[in-house]
Amino acid sequence: MLMLDQINYEKIYSQAQTWFLENIWTLDMAYQGGIVLGALFLAAFTYPFICRPISKRVEALDMHATMKRVAKNVVRLIFPATTLVLIFIASQIAGSAMMNMQTGFVVGFMKVLVAGIEIRTAVQFISNAAVRNFFALVIWAIAVMSIIG
Repeated sequence: MLMLDQINYEKIYSQAQTWFLENIWTLDMAYQGGIVLGALFLAAFTYPFICRPISKRVEALDMHATMKRVAKNVVRLIFPATTLVLIFIASQIAGSAMMNMQTGFVVGFMKVLVAGIEIRTAVQFISNAAVRNFFALVIWAIAVMSIIG
């Protein structure tokens, strides 16, 4: 039986610290974090300018209430879609032969954004909130397992 006294905590800490410094605390990861934060900032800045006119047009449309709700939900997807486009452009530049930067974190973040957009789009047609949330949770669990590998 393994006793807690026999575990070498210093060795585990040293290995975790070494892994963190070699894989996470790198210049490429800092650049990738900057790409994500910059894209989020630009998308948040431009969102009101894009969203307001579209929302006003949706409100003015004469359509069924369900279709109007779907249209409003699509307008809410402008922020993640804008963020996705900005991150994609920046990651293509960063991953080019000229810059030769690792873009694994950015690619994973884009996968999460795409999954979020797809899930919101798919479940918005379910009118029952409890059922909609259940399906969204199950789909998110599957998406996370797929993204992580």
